Amino acid sequence: MRMCAVLVLALTLVPGDRAFSVEIDTVLDGLSLEQKVGQMHMIGFAGREMSEPMAGLMRDWAIGGFFFQFPENFEDPKDCARLVNVLQKAAAAEPGGIPLLFSMDQEGGVGVMLRYEQGAVCTPQNMALGASGREQDAYAAYNALGADMRACGVTVNFAPAIDVLYNPNNPDYTVRAFSGDIHINATMAR
Repeated sequence: MRMCAVLVLALTLVPGDRAFSVEIDTVLDGLSLEQKVGQMHMIGFAGREMSEPMAGLMRDWAIGGFFFQFPENFEDPKDCARLVNVLQKAAAAEPGGIPLLFSMDQEGGVGVMLRYEQGAVCTPQNMALGASGREQDAYAAYNALGADMRACGVTVNFAPAIDVLYNPNNPDYTVRAFSGDIHINATMAR
């Protein structure tokens, strides 16, 4: 027996909608090869509204989800949640009704998409968390960031960045790194 035949997918589409369950094999059998490949892709896009090209990706390719950038895709957390709901409702109306995944880089400190001046939580940057040496600080910071993302309907965080700070002159890996020590990075990322 194939493993996915036993699995049941239970997802909530939009806050307030009731949860639904479907057998994964039933959904997969209803998808074309192109749509199965589409399920493995998250696409970035320009704008703050659903467009016909986005609808086409959902309709023709059963795209797996979208990658959000601030301020390109939303102005504040409420705007982000609104866009997620619009896109989830559109995905639910497509054959198969597969919910989308939404992602962003929500790293904390200056590397956040959901900003504290808009009502989101304010957390230290990774370098400050690494300097504390306290795993519970990193856990608390990313737990808080995750709660903000969840409230907006964002399901995937491409953070923490666990780059090792081996070249302090590289602007991409300064405050985003926990440390120049690979063991500290591993501990804090865990």
